[in-house]
Amino acid sequence: MEEKLDIILEQLKKFQSLPSQIEAMQKELKLLKGAVTDMAESIKFMENEVDRVKESVNNKAEKEQVDLLKDSLAKMEESMTRKLEDFENRSRRQNLVFFGVPELGETLVENQIKKDILET
Repeated sequence: MEEKLDIILEQLKKFQSLPSQIEAMQKELKLLKGAVTDMAESIKFMENEVDRVKESVNNKAEKEQVDLLKDSLAKMEESMTRKLEDFENRSRRQNLVFFGVPELGETLVENQIKKDILET
């Protein structure tokens, strides 16, 4: 019987230590929750940083594309300007008038009419 009482006493001691063990586990659980919260905040921060870096990379790529397009447009403008100048120069050649030199295919009468028109 004494053995049974000893066993019962041991069990009671174990039950009496349970609240302190539960309290220790609760403290540890709070620490773990705090650590998880800190990790979640760190992950959120990292996600924001990754998004910012992605946006920066995209902006840089877009800027490079805009710069390439700008260079291409500048070359096209230069080419178009040269062509326009060439066309204007060719057009001016056809408008040259040399007084006293008959144009091919014109008669003396046509030359005299032109001369009279230009003098007035």
